[in-house]
Amino acid sequence: MRVIINTVCLKNEDPADFIPLFSKLGWKEIEFHMNHFLEQKHDPKRIFSLLTKNKIKVHAMSGGWCDFFNEDNSKTMVSIKKQVNICKIMGCNILRLFLGIRKPSQYKSLKKTLICNLSKLSKSYPGMIFIFETHDGVSLDSRQMHDLFSALSAEYPNLMINYDPANIEKEHPGKALAFLKLNYPFIGHCHIKGLRSHEGQQIKDFYCSYGEGLFSYINIFKYLRKAKYRGYLSLEFEGHGCPFVEISRSLGILKRDIKRYS
Repeated sequence: MRVIINTVCLKNEDPADFIPLFSKLGWKEIEFHMNHFLEQKHDPKRIFSLLTKNKIKVHAMSGGWCDFFNEDNSKTMVSIKKQVNICKIMGCNILRLFLGIRKPSQYKSLKKTLICNLSKLSKSYPGMIFIFETHDGVSLDSRQMHDLFSALSAEYPNLMINYDPANIEKEHPGKALAFLKLNYPFIGHCHIKGLRSHEGQQIKDFYCSYGEGLFSYINIFKYLRKAKYRGYLSLEFEGHGCPFVEISRSLGILKRDIKRYS
């Protein structure tokens, strides 16, 4: 299992400010956040040149919000076309997306539209791998995600799940491992971060650096190793503190845990 660094904690910063520091710290394999280009309007070619100069490889990109539940999917497809073009400039073919925000109770009535839109996406960009994050609503429902990707996987193998255990655990405590076991055949990427930081006598239910939170990844790592998972573990930091200090600390703990428990 290969660990890469996710730039989500720096998505509002100028990449020119942190890319050289990443290189000096030895963080040369990353998942780059699309916000740098979609919101900040940085020039992808200039940033790619800077990445190349600092010998940093982009293995995946975290894309922006989208909605595949709407019958009129034109706006989403326009946005994705732009994001795919940026991925190509970065030399990357893995793009993290979202299904959209719908409650599990709405899934059955929207399933046909969802499959139609996703199949269109797959056929439009056969050279790309689209990974859909377990983020909220339907995407956190293990059985509905299994139903959806069971219907898609045979014909559209470039549509996969971005498994984020902390997101699942936050909304459905104790269910992250069960989600993994049920949906493992469709999982192409993993986000790793901490959850439920301990502050004094209280548990703060927010995301934090890996190794700080009360949520344990031990059984998840054991399962991934047994299943011979070959995708990336993308280390995120979403919490309080200096991103560089927190990433450095959690990276050491993560590598130790992978070795110890897998």
